[in-house]
Amino acid sequence: QVERRVPAGKWLAAACAALAAAGGPAAEDAGGNGPEALKKLSIRELKAMLASHGVKHDDCFEKSDLVKRALELPQKKKGPKGMLAKPVAGLQLTASQAKVVTAMLLDHAVGMDFCLVGEKGAGKSALVRAFAGLLGYRCRVVFCYKDMISRDLLQRRTTDPRGNTEWHDSPLVQAALTGDLAVLDGVQRLATGTLYSTLGPLLADREAVLPDGSRLVAPTRWRRLLERQGLPADSTELRGPGGELMRPVHPSFRCVAAAEPPGKGGGGANAGEAWLDAEVSTLFHFHGVSQPPGEEQLSLVAATKAKDPKVLQGLLSYAQQIRGAAANDVNLEPLRLSVRVLLRIARHLERRPGDVEGALNRAFSACLRFLPQSSQEAVDRLLVKAMKAAGISVKGLQHVQVTAASEAETKGRRQELQELEHTAIQARMFGGLGDEVDQARQKAERERADQRKARMDGLRRQAGVAARRRAVEGTQVVGGVLKIGDVSCPIRTPECPELVPDVTFVDIPKHVEALRDMLLDWSLGHHLLLVGNQGVGKNKLTDRLLCLLRCEREYVQLHRDTTVQGLTLSPSLVNGAVVWEDSPLVRAIKAGRCLVVDEADKAPLEVVCVLKALSEDGELALLDGRTIVRPDDPR
Repeated sequence: QVERRVPAGKWLAAACAALAAAGGPAAEDAGGNGPEALKKLSIRELKAMLASHGVKHDDCFEKSDLVKRALELPQKKKGPKGMLAKPVAGLQLTASQAKVVTAMLLDHAVGMDFCLVGEKGAGKSALVRAFAGLLGYRCRVVFCYKDMISRDLLQRRTTDPRGNTEWHDSPLVQAALTGDLAVLDGVQRLATGTLYSTLGPLLADREAVLPDGSRLVAPTRWRRLLERQGLPADSTELRGPGGELMRPVHPSFRCVAAAEPPGKGGGGANAGEAWLDAEVSTLFHFHGVSQPPGEEQLSLVAATKAKDPKVLQGLLSYAQQIRGAAANDVNLEPLRLSVRVLLRIARHLERRPGDVEGALNRAFSACLRFLPQSSQEAVDRLLVKAMKAAGISVKGLQHVQVTAASEAETKGRRQELQELEHTAIQARMFGGLGDEVDQARQKAERERADQRKARMDGLRRQAGVAARRRAVEGTQVVGGVLKIGDVSCPIRTPECPELVPDVTFVDIPKHVEALRDMLLDWSLGHHLLLVGNQGVGKNKLTDRLLCLLRCEREYVQLHRDTTVQGLTLSPSLVNGAVVWEDSPLVRAIKAGRCLVVDEADKAPLEVVCVLKALSEDGELALLDGRTIVRPDDPR
């Protein structure tokens, strides 16, 4: 055989490319489909590759020996390269995330808007922040909801200090005028046809007619208008032939949409209606965002310095199982393990390494307790099974009261019931079997009484265990540190002591235990949500915790008529005139106080979206033009 002559430099390139495609330990890039690619290399190419890695191959006399030695080469760490290898906007990108960001950058380079489609918690918002951070964009977020009308996407009616109504540009229009990045969060919730009919001209042609009669003009057409009328090149507005106001769309304007896959609760008449139709598909380039692979999720969690990898392996196994179970039971959707929840659990274990059950309860119990009993038990079984397979023993989640009988016991009862039913049918049809029916009925009543007695005995035993359980130690402040049980947190020095609540509080064991759990989440930097029936003491617990921490409080109560404007601005009467001032929410943010939002469940969805943006993304645009940003934001 005659070998094909290939220059030595190309040998190495071809060999490395084949090794990368092999997907073995020596793969330098994303994997391929096995060692078949290495077998296609010649002996000379394999020897050159091994020599470049400093591996001896004098004892290899067959090609199969060379292939085996090549597959044993040490693997380089996989991950993004170049500028994406460094943290971007506080996020360390994984290989799959860097691939999506690269595709987003390519779309931006050719002037296209794009849409990220992925499941809840897949990291769409994080990818948008990374994209904006790389290019220096300012994000203007529009939270979409089902009842949102088309006009709200462009402009909304507001009230000036004199009480007159006026039109105010939406964040989307502001982004178009200033060259920022407009983010449409949750476009699948919009009613069918709203997205294309309202934003089609703006996204496709960079032109739009606003509700107040003004117009947005594309940059190329704007330059021609200025030349025709002899106006300076830096003009920002002019009047059209009909007297309408015309303003230019900035050339740097881009629009990014984030949505869940079709059929995951889109808008329209039906909750599961597919929002991605032929019209919407012409507005964006689409990129799928899936959950990162298990090894990438572990690499993200490694930054939190959690010391027990077995817990994380068990959680990843649970995530795979719950994903399959949620496909058959829609009630399990809120309990899918997202990257955000995984990081929250890892931070909890970083602070309290041995509190595995506490971390799991804080991650899942809030949603779990409102599910049907069968769904609760299914999730509890999946989680316990996954953790047990990883070598971690957990007793299960709180608020899950397993009342369903075992499978064998249920099967036995079903069989007895069928026999009793057959006996009753025979007695009705043929008669003469009344005694047997009575005996069977009495037997069933005795069994029900025994089951009732066993259930009551179990409840008494649980009550005895709870009574013997060691109560949480009371609250105490020593050296400027608040300590409740085994949880401690430094107290604050208030600038306005009159804003620190002071309530009459009785330290009963149940409330002290709740305060301990609240203090733990507070010390971890989490936002707290108290859910309970009316009159159980939610406000009392909140005020008591703030009193112990010496933390100033700002209070706002929501209702069904609360608006975004009312949440960020509050009217007050000064010298007989109405003056709009900062709301308690804005004052709390500026002064670093604690904001207590009462009756949050009664607020409209658009108001809840504002709270979500503030708590999760750390950014909020006010109606007067100001923007609340994160402390590390360069703005």
